[in-house]
Amino acid sequence: ENLLSKNNSAGIQMYSSNDSSIVGNCLEEGSDEGIYVGNSRGGAIAMNTIVDYGKDAVTVSQSERMRIERNVVVNSVKKGMSVEKSDGNIFLENVITRCDAIGFHLKGGKHNVIRGNVVEDNAEGIYLVEENMDNRLERNVVRGSVNGIAIIPEGKVTMKKAAAPAILVENDVTCCKFGIQIHDIGCLIDGNVVFNCLIGVGINNKENIIKGNWVSTCINHGIKVGRGENRILNNEVVDIKRSDGREGAVFINSDENMIAGNTVRDNQVVGIMVRGSKGNVLENNRVLRNREGICFSKCERSWSTRNVMIENDYHGILVDESKGIFLEGNASGGDIAGGLGITVMDSARINIKGCDFSNSRIGVKVNRIVELTLMDSTVMDNASGISVSNGRLVTITGNCIAGSKNGLMLENLKRSTITGNYVVGASKTKWGVALVEMVNVSGIIKNNVEVEGEKAEPPLPKLTRRDWRKTT
Repeated sequence: ENLLSKNNSAGIQMYSSNDSSIVGNCLEEGSDEGIYVGNSRGGAIAMNTIVDYGKDAVTVSQSERMRIERNVVVNSVKKGMSVEKSDGNIFLENVITRCDAIGFHLKGGKHNVIRGNVVEDNAEGIYLVEENMDNRLERNVVRGSVNGIAIIPEGKVTMKKAAAPAILVENDVTCCKFGIQIHDIGCLIDGNVVFNCLIGVGINNKENIIKGNWVSTCINHGIKVGRGENRILNNEVVDIKRSDGREGAVFINSDENMIAGNTVRDNQVVGIMVRGSKGNVLENNRVLRNREGICFSKCERSWSTRNVMIENDYHGILVDESKGIFLEGNASGGDIAGGLGITVMDSARINIKGCDFSNSRIGVKVNRIVELTLMDSTVMDNASGISVSNGRLVTITGNCIAGSKNGLMLENLKRSTITGNYVVGASKTKWGVALVEMVNVSGIIKNNVEVEGEKAEPPLPKLTRRDWRKTT
């Protein structure tokens, strides 16, 4: 319980010690380091106050099995806490604030636990750099830094997975430029809260798992994935505010990612944007009340399965300049005066199977397409049902189109197959009777059924010969 003030050297130094402790000291206005512990084992650094030091306030170097807890660090010129090549230490409930460089800096350590610390209003928040293994960041609060939590291998970003990568669990990151930034491989980011950042969670390497996080009120992106083979699971992304409405609340710009079980809602941007990539899988996501629902732009060989898009402003699903996109079991709907269930344009080899597009201005709109398959889908209660124009090798088969003013509108299609579709009128709805119109359509056109009458609910009843008339 010493008071050390206005020192020109380190406040307290301890070398090659076992089970020794530095407890309850107050260090003020030093030009060097506050507390330095090197090559030591066991013991504690606890309940110290270090204010206005010219270098790192607390340094732990090549030491292990220590407890660094309930210290207060204010106004360090460099780092609040610096940990170098140290293993198996516990950093618990420290307060680090107003440091000019980094609040908490861990370089080249393993099996450390950083839990319950408050790291606030520093130039940078918590940094893990170089070769870190099996370090756990848990229930820390990080506010007001450029990077909230960053895991960055120094020098060239490694492509070799660590034996036991870092784990980030239940941290609270608020009011940072970049909330959580991961440049390492195989990290687990689980159950964190990221609020009011420019980018909430940024992933710049592969094989990471991002799950169960709540990301809200960010400016550009909630979750941004710049390298592939990651899993983005069961996150909630809310209220992303980019003013021009571009990009995505969840933005995927890399290959072979799994995006599943997420809720993406009430954003002023695209809910899930996949751009310039291939091999991505979107499954069982709920995308609600965004500018757009899901967008594939300039993508190849990707899948969208059993996703639900509701009340998005413009499109439930938008496929643009893409090829080899498979959409199965998706459902899209919303305000009938609003957008479109799905729009496909300037694309090739698009497969839509078993989807439901309802309560939109247009259920399905396709323009400039090569090789489209639209089958076994339900398109109900839209102002216009299915509109396909300017394409070839188009197959439209086994779909149910009901309750739309314009049921099936086809124009300028070559070598196409239009078979076995049911177009059911809704003469007592505000949209009027069903209508099938084909202009300049060549190929196989047969066994389509148009029925005028009440609005039908799928599955349709078995029809008799009196109930239908073939269209050619």
